[in-house]
Amino acid sequence: MERTNQVIIDRAVRIRKQLAELEEQRAQYGADVPKELWDELVELSRELDREEGLAKDASRGKSQKVNQTRKEIIETLNQYNQWREQMRQVEDLFLVHLVRPGYRLRQAVLQREYLEREYQRLRRNINIEHYTSLEELTGEIQDVLKYGDAAYDASDEEIDEEVDVEKSIFEIVEELDIDQLVDVLEQEAVVREFKRVVLPEIHPDTSNSSPETFNSVYESFKQRDYLLMQAYIVQYRGEVTPDENEDPIVVLEQIDHYQDEYIKLKAHLDHRLEKLNQELTPLDEKDPAVIKEKMRSQQIEIDHRIHKEAEKILELRQKIEDLAVYYLEREG
Repeated sequence: MERTNQVIIDRAVRIRKQLAELEEQRAQYGADVPKELWDELVELSRELDREEGLAKDASRGKSQKVNQTRKEIIETLNQYNQWREQMRQVEDLFLVHLVRPGYRLRQAVLQREYLEREYQRLRRNINIEHYTSLEELTGEIQDVLKYGDAAYDASDEEIDEEVDVEKSIFEIVEELDIDQLVDVLEQEAVVREFKRVVLPEIHPDTSNSSPETFNSVYESFKQRDYLLMQAYIVQYRGEVTPDENEDPIVVLEQIDHYQDEYIKLKAHLDHRLEKLNQELTPLDEKDPAVIKEKMRSQQIEIDHRIHKEAEKILELRQKIEDLAVYYLEREG
């Protein structure tokens, strides 16, 4: 709180205490109140009116500063969301062109290596007379082939789940300073305030917000991104306007509290935005079309290697199946 405002509040509180004491004295005199006491009551009342007037003026001036800070918070939040969407688009391209194909290449290599080991093991067992019948060998051959098909196959959803285990650049940026921003009790308070202030303003059942707005804002709630949740609370709380009917001292204290809160929040948002900007800067320095083309080129190379691995896997499967013939030739 600014020193000037604190002085106004302290003086008003002191005068109110003095007035309360004089009112108790006046009550003792009934209708015969001494003139000196009346004069002191009148003078203190005038002083209180002056202090409350100063408080109202300070509240109006302070509310303008608070609303300007709120405006800057909303602008920063919008800029952050735009950059975050840009980063998400790059990550989606990376996922489609490199991560998923790369994962499938890795699975193909693992399957080929597994079949190579199993081929050598089965052939070795045949050579040392391990199997007592053709049925025993063919049963184990089928088990090997089934396991090879099942263990090294994966859908896009399964790949994405495994990839999500490792933090991306964006996720690291998302989590910066969150633990330092609010403790557990403050987090619970943020969640309650978000539900009270923000959700009714964005939910399709209680507002006219677009589905895009709902999804964007609600994402911060699902991820428990307390910094963004606080920013949305400020945005949907609306502008701060002094209530002329409320106690001016209470109003001034509340507006001072908002200003302190908004200034801190703006600083944290700026820090988050700067970190995200550092991640995006290398992308901005390059032509997006060149980046996409490089990703596609790398995907072609990965697909080529996957094709070669697939050919080797087919050859190994055939060699493993032919072990039954090898077994009969040895026995014959």
